[in-house]
Amino acid sequence: MENRGLPQRIASRLSSGNLSPQLGGCAMKIPEVVVTASLLLLGLLDAPAIAQGLSSEASGQDKTDAVQLRKPMIMALLRDSTVYGYNVQPEVSRFVEHHNANGTVELSEFDAKNSMRARGTWSVRANTVCYRYNRVDLGKGFQVVPEMENCVHVWLRKDGIEMVNILGEGRSWATKVENEHFDYDFATGFRFGDEGVENARGSSGTGFFVAEDTLLTNRHVVEKCQDIEVRIGTSASKATVLSVSKDADLALLRSSGTKGSVSKLRSEVPRLGEPIIVAGYPLSGLLADGLKITSGEVSGVSTQSSTIQISAPIQPGSSGSPVFDRSGLVIGVAYSQLDAEKYAEAVGGVPQNVNFAVSIGEIVRFLRVSGINPQTVSNRDGSRPEEVAAVAQSNTVQVLCR
Repeated sequence: MENRGLPQRIASRLSSGNLSPQLGGCAMKIPEVVVTASLLLLGLLDAPAIAQGLSSEASGQDKTDAVQLRKPMIMALLRDSTVYGYNVQPEVSRFVEHHNANGTVELSEFDAKNSMRARGTWSVRANTVCYRYNRVDLGKGFQVVPEMENCVHVWLRKDGIEMVNILGEGRSWATKVENEHFDYDFATGFRFGDEGVENARGSSGTGFFVAEDTLLTNRHVVEKCQDIEVRIGTSASKATVLSVSKDADLALLRSSGTKGSVSKLRSEVPRLGEPIIVAGYPLSGLLADGLKITSGEVSGVSTQSSTIQISAPIQPGSSGSPVFDRSGLVIGVAYSQLDAEKYAEAVGGVPQNVNFAVSIGEIVRFLRVSGINPQTVSNRDGSRPEEVAAVAQSNTVQVLCR
C-alpha cells in the first residue's frame, strides 16, 4: 500500500466522513481541497513511505490468546499513561500517546521524515476508547481544526495491545505502556493485578491435588519458572517441581503449605460424547478472582486414547485444569486450544471450541512412574453440575509462575 504521508492522511480522514467532525450529532463532511490547501501552506504534504517491515512484524503476532478488555481494565491500563507503539493500518507510522487522568490526551505521530502532534480528549465506553482531537501541530504550532473522532476496540494479546478501529479501517499496536502504577513492557512480561496492572515477570495456570501435598499441572506452565506459588481459596504457598513428562506435557509439584482434597481419577477411558466440566483459573486478573467452571463434551478421542478433544471453552490460564466427568472424577488435564486464526487462514473456516486434554491413561502412567499411587475409581452415577463444581473447589489450585 502506498504511504501518502501523515499530513495527507489527516486530510483524507477529515474529508472522508469516517473521522469527520461532529455537529449536533450529525457528521459534517469537509471538502478535501480545503483541508489539502491548508496543509500545503504548512509545507508538509507528500511524505515518503517508511520501512514496511513493521507491517509484517505485526501480522506475524500470535493471537490465540486475544482478550477484549472492558471499561474497568481499559481505565486501569490508560489512566495517567504513556503508550508507545505503531500504526499498522492504513499506513505504517510510530506514535506516542499521553493519556491524562483529567481526560485530555496528546498524540505524537511520526514516520521517516515528518511528524504530527494532536491534542484533544479521551474517554472509555464499554469496550472501546474514543479519542476526539481538535488541535493539530504539523510543525508550525498548534492550530484549531474541526474535531476528529476515532473509537477503537482494545485487545490484549500475548505480545502486545492491539487497538482496532470500530469500523475496521485502522489498526495499531502498542508495544509498551507506562504510568505511575506500572511499567508494562512486553519484553519483560506483565500481570494484571487487582488494582490494575502489576509489574511482574510471570504467568499463571491451574493444577489439582493428586496426593496430600502433591499437585498435577502442565509442564509448559512451570518449565520456565524461577518461583512457583500455588493458591486455593485464601491459602497460598511456594511449590517445587518433582518431575515432568515432556511428551505428555505433565508436571508434578510439591507444596507442603497448601492443603486441598485429593482428586479421584476415573479408571475407565473417556467416552466419545460424554459430558464434561473443566475447572480452572483462566485470564488471571482480567476476570474476577476465583475458580471458573465451563462445560462441554468429549468431542474426540485419539487412537491411542492419550489425548481427548473437548468442546468446553478454555483460555490462557486454563492449562493444567482438571477435566471432570459428570460424577466429579478426573478424566483429563486441559493443555491446549486450536489456533483458530491459523486454521482459518489455511482452511477458510473458523473452528469453534476445539480444545485438547491429556487423557486419563497418560495421567495414571505418569503418576505411577513418578512414585504416586493415584486414587482411581470406576465410573459411577452422575452428579449435578454444582456438586462437581464443589469437588473442583476443594482440589483445584491456581499455579503462579515467576
